[in-house]
Amino acid sequence: MIINNPNIFYMMSGLINDEYTNWASFDGYVYELITEIQKIKFDDNVKKWFDNAKLLDGSINPYWPRGFAMVAAAINHPQGLKNHSEHEQWLFHVPDVLEYMKSMFENSSARQKWDEIISSRHDMWLEIVDKASEIMQSFSEGKAPIFNFAPNLLVHPYETNFITVGNSITIIAYEPDVESMLHEACHVLIRPYTHYFENCDDYYFADYIKMADMGYYAEGIIEECFVRAISTVLAGGGVRRLATHANQGFGAVPYIGQQFEQGLLSIDKLEHLILEVIYVFMGKYPTGS
Repeated sequence: MIINNPNIFYMMSGLINDEYTNWASFDGYVYELITEIQKIKFDDNVKKWFDNAKLLDGSINPYWPRGFAMVAAAINHPQGLKNHSEHEQWLFHVPDVLEYMKSMFENSSARQKWDEIISSRHDMWLEIVDKASEIMQSFSEGKAPIFNFAPNLLVHPYETNFITVGNSITIIAYEPDVESMLHEACHVLIRPYTHYFENCDDYYFADYIKMADMGYYAEGIIEECFVRAISTVLAGGGVRRLATHANQGFGAVPYIGQQFEQGLLSIDKLEHLILEVIYVFMGKYPTGS
């Protein structure tokens, strides 16, 4: 299912007006949309609230726990409102900010253009979502969450986020692609086994310097290696695609992908795969295995 959530538009429009520039500049339709958004002038207090997404250097962080926390809270998801250090208090102002943004944009040409772009790409996106869903449901034997896609036209093309509600997972991105959708679903499927990673040394699995160059922070590295490997193989990415992840710093991805493809291509063998890979890289099985 394709979900056009206007609250994503409202939150991202605020970031655009707060000098967020890391959007799909190659997309002429999005460029026109940005131009319309920038014509709207905000109240100073609202602009100050959107500054909460900025880092110390003044740049906007569209990821968790700043920019994406705004988006998650705006679509009324607990992930955006949970107790999260200094971010907790300002997130509780989301309903007031949304009311203001709606009053500024609801009948604007910018909001109309947002809807038109999504409508024109709906069928193309739906084919991709259905393909990813079919692959994941087959692999998981029906245990994976149901896929939805909520377009965020105003974010970087390589940025993908997700939220889970009940038995559904909603992918939030500029556009869907099969590997990215499988990637986010794999995070959900692998979570029951992440306790095995707690006493493992990340540096056996990844190259911190390469990761830093790609802007990836050292959190959940081993989980990320497994997720990237499995989603790549399921999407049919092959050896070259696995190598791309290794070149980005996730060095264990090619080995995990090869092991996954060679006889372990089913969800009921996922835990066994994790334990065996950890043994190969660490020389011992993890605590509690």
